[in-house]
Amino acid sequence: MRPLRIVCHNVFWFQGRPFASDRPDGAAPEILEPLVHLYHRLAPDALCLQEIQSRAVFEGLGERLGMAGAYCPGGALPQYGGAVFWTSGGRVTDSRSLADPPERMWQIVDIGAVRVANVHLPSSRHLGEGRAADRRLEEVRQVVDRDRRPDVVVGDFNEQPGGPLGKLLTDRGYRDAAALTGRTHIATTPAGRRNDQIWVIERRSDAVTDYGAVPDKEMRTDAPGKEHLSDHFPVWIELAVGPGG
Repeated sequence: MRPLRIVCHNVFWFQGRPFASDRPDGAAPEILEPLVHLYHRLAPDALCLQEIQSRAVFEGLGERLGMAGAYCPGGALPQYGGAVFWTSGGRVTDSRSLADPPERMWQIVDIGAVRVANVHLPSSRHLGEGRAADRRLEEVRQVVDRDRRPDVVVGDFNEQPGGPLGKLLTDRGYRDAAALTGRTHIATTPAGRRNDQIWVIERRSDAVTDYGAVPDKEMRTDAPGKEHLSDHFPVWIELAVGPGG
């Protein structure tokens, strides 16, 4: 049985690193094309992306990937949108369902029998450190405190695993996939941090067969003025899950 592979990546608006603004135009082809090639190589069943700035970028990416998907614009900051692409799946809900949407976004999709949440939580850049920390907790509760909770929560948490978010998720019965596989040393950003995380509900933790991140050297680029294809590295998990879940 082929394991279910979920890939998570903050694409940095397909601008490449460094990029000083958070007001991007369209995707830069010299960044987009190598990332599309990388995604094809990773062969995900679900590709969960953050910082998709527009529906036009989402639709163009879907054509290049040859995958169906769902797009959710950012709430207070529309350019901080997100997308999930799948080989077989469907949208359940997203943060547009809320009367008071989050600063950025979250999505919940079903990939076969596995329910996956794609999240992008606030940083201190716009809200300040204290308010951003509070909002991160509020937004994760929106995702996990529901009748049927996601089996897997992935995304850019803008917080290290040992903080308040990690405690909340642990209290809700989730486990850090990096810790489950003994790979907490693997960085997910050029700065050596692990803001990009994958959490698995405890009843599925025994199904985790692999976890990893694309290494720094594979994210470097020769594009003029750029060092990396993004300021985040793609992260993945594999689950041994049959058709019936």
